Amino acid sequence: MVAHGCGIYVMGGRIGGRASSSVMFLDCRSHTWSTLPSMGVPRYSAASGVVDGKIYILGGCDDRNSSRWGEVFDPKKQTWDALPIPPPNCSRPSMWESIVIKEDKEEKLVAINGAGACVSYIPSESKWKKGNKKTSQVYKGWHVIDNIVYCSALGGRILWCEAHEWERPVTTHVMEWREVMGLESLRETLAASKLVNYGGRLGDLWESNKPLMQAAGFEITELDEKFPGHKLSNSGPNMLIFWDVLAPRKLEIWCAEVCLERHKDTCQIRGNILWSEPVMTLDPPPPHQLHCHILYTSPLNL
Repeated sequence: MVAHGCGIYVMGGRIGGRASSSVMFLDCRSHTWSTLPSMGVPRYSAASGVVDGKIYILGGCDDRNSSRWGEVFDPKKQTWDALPIPPPNCSRPSMWESIVIKEDKEEKLVAINGAGACVSYIPSESKWKKGNKKTSQVYKGWHVIDNIVYCSALGGRILWCEAHEWERPVTTHVMEWREVMGLESLRETLAASKLVNYGGRLGDLWESNKPLMQAAGFEITELDEKFPGHKLSNSGPNMLIFWDVLAPRKLEIWCAEVCLERHKDTCQIRGNILWSEPVMTLDPPPPHQLHCHILYTSPLNL
């Protein structure tokens, strides 16, 4: 899913257990859905982003050698076109995370595939680049604010790194994630959140490996116990953090707005909480459901 213009584009996914090539558009002004031209191949668990007003989507298709592993949609012309074939070992079916970064006034889509390798596509040059590998830690929910990459981590932490670090070769540079300081008061409640939905190919892989892990004597837990459950977004230069709180007989969705300050002398980013309050309450919570999931968050100019 990506937000662009006045709405949200939902591309692919699974319908009846099978990957879909369909594209739907939600107009956030009228709260209405419309159907757009389908992609060239069915996809789910793909990476996507908007560069120069066009929507790019990578991976998510079972055939890693597909000539349409990457596609671009022009909202004005309402057409899909194939991207050049990506480098070897980059065209994995599953894509974990994706961001759009800017370097020297040039925007590019950066994504991590299922093997943890970084690949970026530069639309202005129609060129692919292979880059760094992510660390072995579980960092999810990437979000870019002022060209700094933020992510959610276990223990209710929020980390950051420089955007350009993703394209440095792993043989010459080890990525360095640092924690956003000043948010210690949120750690406990963020660590307990289960707001993020980890479905798609990651969920499929987890479920298929459960019998093997059980046979090997491992303790079986749910997937959302292994990954951070808070979600990041932004409002202008400020960060928005979403999480859920299960109170007696009700479920609350909370949001905090955080002003970010960078201290160049200490190489730290500090967050100052401007406000923190529930933005939605389910009273009572849905039957047999202790948590709910936010599938997507994005600021829109309406």
